Amino acid sequence: MLRRQVFLALNAKLVCVGVIAGASGVRGEVRIRSFTENPKDIVAYGSVWLKSDEKLDLKFVRYSKELVVVKVLGVDDRAKAELYKGEKIYVERSSFPTLGEEEFYHSDLIDLKVVDCNNITIGVVKSVLNFGAGDIIDMVMQNGKSCILPFSSWAIPYVNIERGLIVVNNEALSDVAEEDSR
Repeated sequence: MLRRQVFLALNAKLVCVGVIAGASGVRGEVRIRSFTENPKDIVAYGSVWLKSDEKLDLKFVRYSKELVVVKVLGVDDRAKAELYKGEKIYVERSSFPTLGEEEFYHSDLIDLKVVDCNNITIGVVKSVLNFGAGDIIDMVMQNGKSCILPFSSWAIPYVNIERGLIVVNNEALSDVAEEDSR
């Protein structure tokens, strides 16, 4: 029960960095779909947490197509490794490297309040997407509709994580409104 309480206490400080796709081989290895920029970095954060409140130590083994194969320390057979299939992998936010100025982790942008240049509330960031051409902010507007904007210095001139705030260029919002009316 204590571990569950620890997980819940850390939950606000944990970030999902991958999901276990299934077992690999017969020696307690698992295939992971990593959400980190470099898939191998999934093992660079030290111990990881599962939603089931279990703490794991992982060791990189190899790449397998778009997945990473890791050894779960203390797991020595396929049957035990299969039990982790579908589990999300979390790390403590404090273990992330410090970013430079004007750089942000996607997870830090989620749930930020979005205002226009006149400080009028527009909505809240729902997710950050990237389909290869750059990051896109997906927000839920005050009217409940979804709106996407490029995460560029023109469309989003100001971000303040500590204040929980993103400022959107009014012209960018006008462009979105024009597209919606077509």
